[in-house]
Amino acid sequence: MSRPGTFPCCRLQPRSPALAAGCCVVLKPSEIAPGPDVVDRENLTRYMYSKLGTAYHPVGTCRMGDTDNALTVVSPSLSLKGCENIRVIDASIMP
Repeated sequence: MSRPGTFPCCRLQPRSPALAAGCCVVLKPSEIAPGPDVVDRENLTRYMYSKLGTAYHPVGTCRMGDTDNALTVVSPSLSLKGCENIRVIDASIMP
């Protein structure tokens, strides 16, 4: 077991050249963001809203269902209807 605050790689790979060079250091946790000046609820809320965001990642764009259903593009076995040897295997399929 390592000392509290010691990087865990010291136990995992003791023969590593990087470890021999001294990469194992005692970690001293400190706050990175929003910083020590943001202590009240209003400023914390302001900081939070300034960092919020979203990413456009569409899911459920390929309808899955029975092969005889004209509204589906992917079969329950993930085959693309109307094509041979093509399957859609990602988050664009939602039953």
